[in-house]
Amino acid sequence: MNKPVLTSALSPMKEISGGAAYLADPHDVDNIREGFEKIIEDEAYRTELVRSGTENIKRFKPDVVARQYAYLYEQILAST
Repeated sequence: MNKPVLTSALSPMKEISGGAAYLADPHDVDNIREGFEKIIEDEAYRTELVRSGTENIKRFKPDVVARQYAYLYEQILAST
C-alpha cells in the first residue's frame, strides 16, 4: 500500500521527491508538525501525494534508469 511522504526541503530530497511529497524544513519542528497535520487532516492533499508519488517512483525503475545512463554514455561518446 502506498503512503504519503513528508521529507526534507533540502537537496537531494526535494529533487528526488519530484513534487510528490510534503517538503518540510528539517530545522523547524513547527514546520514538520504542520506537514504531518496537513497530511493527516487533509484527505484530498494526502490522496494527491500518494497519487503523484506513485507516478514519481516510475522515474526510478531500473529499466528507466538504465535507458538514461545509456543515453548519457551515447552523448559522451558522440562528443569525443
